[in-house]
Amino acid sequence: MELTAKQKFLNLLLTLIQYITLISFIILTPKWAATPFWLGVEIAGIALALWAIAVMKDSEINIAPAPRKNARLVTAGPYRLIRHPMYTSIVL
Repeated sequence: MELTAKQKFLNLLLTLIQYITLISFIILTPKWAATPFWLGVEIAGIALALWAIAVMKDSEINIAPAPRKNARLVTAGPYRLIRHPMYTSIVL
């Protein structure tokens, strides 16, 4: 299924909003937590992201919020426990 021009624009816009928000968050907040508990939460988020990326290495990663043609659903690793581990890791 081919995306319409409006859908392509919306995908690009949503992707840009994600990156701008993430970069702003990184720039405007402290780099590391002040207490051991929150530092552990940050480390858990980084570990979750790395695990999710490692599991997805065989599939084609798409930064746009639309599935690619011939995409396959990843159901291994953190994807069998959490629906969106990459978003979860960013929140952590």
